[in-house]
Amino acid sequence: AAAVGAVLAGQMLQSADADAQTRPTAPAPAPVPRNDAAPRNSNTWNVTVVGEIMAVRPFSVLTDPDFQSIVKLIRESDLAYGHLEMNIAAPDELSYAPRGSSGGAGYLVADPKIAQDLKWAGIDTMSVANNHSFDWGEKGMLATIKNCNRAGIAVAGTGKDLEAAREPVYFEKDKGRVALVSSSSGNS
Repeated sequence: AAAVGAVLAGQMLQSADADAQTRPTAPAPAPVPRNDAAPRNSNTWNVTVVGEIMAVRPFSVLTDPDFQSIVKLIRESDLAYGHLEMNIAAPDELSYAPRGSSGGAGYLVADPKIAQDLKWAGIDTMSVANNHSFDWGEKGMLATIKNCNRAGIAVAGTGKDLEAAREPVYFEKDKGRVALVSSSSGNS
């Protein structure tokens, strides 16, 4: 398949070169403005998606200019979304360790201060349905929801029962209302 694709791509490039030689040259298009320079229409949304979040150490103290430039992009968006791939709970909110670990030093659980750091960075909403949602049991899952909501982050995908887990979460901005639903297919 790769060889056929390479041959076809080569033929397409040769055809494009031949066409370019027979056509008059057009003026170069104007450069596309960068997101931060583009005028914003009140009907458009600038959405930032950060992907999977697995942060177990505080990061709001970091001063690296490259890191700060990423935080600036997230904060300047109209909506910032991430997928939380862990739990956020204090040790006294948990009743047992996750599979394969021991005590409060287990993996994929973070102090509630991490939820505050995520909000500091500009995260508005997160999906929390994932293969680690229940690693710390019902208490860990419910603590994650509570700690994220307390920090001002709207979360969807888990809940006290199936009905709550299926519900969308709504996030209000001056531009409008955003709904998020989240599901996970499992790991098997």
